[in-house]
Amino acid sequence: MQAEATAAEGDRYQALSLFQHAEQDLERADSLLETEWTGNYRRESLEHQTGLMLAALGDLAGAEEHFALSVGARRSVERRTRILIGARLAHVQIHRRQPQASAKTVLRLGADLSGITRVTSELRALRAAWAPYRKEREVQDADRLLAGLLS
Repeated sequence: MQAEATAAEGDRYQALSLFQHAEQDLERADSLLETEWTGNYRRESLEHQTGLMLAALGDLAGAEEHFALSVGARRSVERRTRILIGARLAHVQIHRRQPQASAKTVLRLGADLSGITRVTSELRALRAAWAPYRKEREVQDADRLLAGLLS
């Protein structure tokens, strides 16, 4: 988290240094069985935080990779988290001028999207970012899906 905050302040060198130290500490740490954990910090959480840090530093390709790893590893009970990170992944993809990938990301979230209200601001911002690409078929499909959920 410290690396993520440092990245948000724009200190690329220090953020990457802090991140490298955190990764080294995690690699050296002994791992307990998951049933013995006292917290809920899992690998997919690290992937998400890494994606946030890289996005703040402007490394959108790296952020995309880590957000995708985080979304893909989320358990079925983590619906809201998967949607939130999926929306962040789709934002990164649209900023990388990959509207079809962005739309596919949202379409893959499909069934999870219904009934979720806590991520509406992320989804509204994503719809706005798609505006220049709404002529593309997959973007239209994904936009229609979100429009129906957000209305």
